[in-house]
Amino acid sequence: MSIIIPRVIGYEVCEYTNKSMQWSSMSKDSLKATLDKRQFKVIKRFDDLQEARKMLEKDRDRDTHETPYVLRYIFQEIESDEPVH
Repeated sequence: MSIIIPRVIGYEVCEYTNKSMQWSSMSKDSLKATLDKRQFKVIKRFDDLQEARKMLEKDRDRDTHETPYVLRYIFQEIESDEPVH
């Protein structure tokens, strides 16, 4: 049995809705509904992780260190007949 590890094939810098949710005060149903509504809007795609990080750093607030974006990894799809473990 061979182990197949998905390979990272790219990176996306995205705007993300619902990024300031109050996790601790939400019921299970309310949390599920909120997560179902979340959206990622791709701003730019990168092949190089360092280039994606540079974009995040460039737009980081110098006082709070917050960025308006999230970094999403893109993985190569694993064929359905290939073993996962």
